[in-house]
Formats: sequence, C-alpha cells, structure tokens
Amino acid sequence: MIEVEVKARINSFEEMEKNLEKIGAEKTKTEFQEDIYFASPVEDFAKTD
Repeated sequence: MIEVEVKARINSFEEMEKNLEKIGAEKTKTEFQEDIYFASPVEDFAKTD
C-alpha cells in the first residue's frame, strides 16, 4: 500500500462534499488531526509559516 497526501486550498467545504458525492465517494469516518511544530536551531518556523 502507498499512502499519498495531497493538500489543496478549497473555497467551500459544502461544494467539495457535493463534488465528491457526484463521483461516488463515501464518508467512512471523521478524524481529528493536530499539527505540532517544534523549535529548530536551524530554521525559525514562525518566520517561514
């Protein structure tokens, strides 16, 4: 199995859900994710966002 992560900016979650339904996608679960960033001695992530 290969995991592929795609990030894209969308303007409307409702429109995205409708488009996914049109192609037969089904919601299988709801998941909460949280990104945690740690300080780096090499890069200031606050400046690079």
